[in-house]
Amino acid sequence: RGGSLFSGLALFCSLFAICFFGFSGPARVLLCMPVLRSMTSIFKVHYDWRPPPYLRLSDGGLIDKLGLVECLRRRVRWIVVSDNGTDAKRPTLRDLRHAIVTARRELGCSFSVARDPIIDVEDELDNYRRRIVPYVHLRVTYPLQMPADAREAQSRDARAHGGSHAHAVSDLFHIRMRLPHHDRHAVQPLISEAEIVDNAAVDPGSVQGRGRSELGGICSECCTSSPIGRLICGRFPNFSTANQFFTPTVFANVCRLGFELADEPVRKLIELRQRVADAERAAQHV
Repeated sequence: RGGSLFSGLALFCSLFAICFFGFSGPARVLLCMPVLRSMTSIFKVHYDWRPPPYLRLSDGGLIDKLGLVECLRRRVRWIVVSDNGTDAKRPTLRDLRHAIVTARRELGCSFSVARDPIIDVEDELDNYRRRIVPYVHLRVTYPLQMPADAREAQSRDARAHGGSHAHAVSDLFHIRMRLPHHDRHAVQPLISEAEIVDNAAVDPGSVQGRGRSELGGICSECCTSSPIGRLICGRFPNFSTANQFFTPTVFANVCRLGFELADEPVRKLIELRQRVADAERAAQHV
């Protein structure tokens, strides 16, 4: 048994060492092995001016879970980020912080607090984490020189959307998927067509007595209020990815919470867009 363990450890170390020599001929061939491809992906190891034999596509979670950096690379004017990261109990906004660091390093972006540029960005993120402000609104300023890859990405967007152009600034609205402080909302009913089409009010009789914070993420309607569901898959709205299937009740309440959280920042965005459009029209007539 000891010999098998030693042999397995030696094999693992050998395969790991090969990952660092992908530029050589024999090792490059070995990189076609699924095991080595997985190891180079996990450890992010590839030293060669040529691309590896296989390019592995993912959803971007290894680089930017919010999809924010690519929006900044294209210099999109208005950006709304919905963040439902895994740091629910002690939110550090690590995904947003990581995206900001990446944008500063790779794109030369500078960030300021839109409501008061004197406030430091880190202080504003801490204010948001401690619920002093309901959302984060940052203003992004870009360097005059646009990187080549960003210019190419923006040109593709311009061709696809018929003449969009790169902007000198962006407004970024960040919304964290979390319950309001001391939330007392009950479990809401399923979303009806009348609510969407006619803006009808929710029938008070269809609201359940239990609090929505007690909803569990397990994929069975009869177990959403069970402690086992909350233990296995988390508590509303921060569910574990172990369950990829929401029940109709959980889905409806997630949608309603997202609507509540996005209401104020979206109204602010619309107001700001109108103000910018009015200023641009006024400048054209001068």
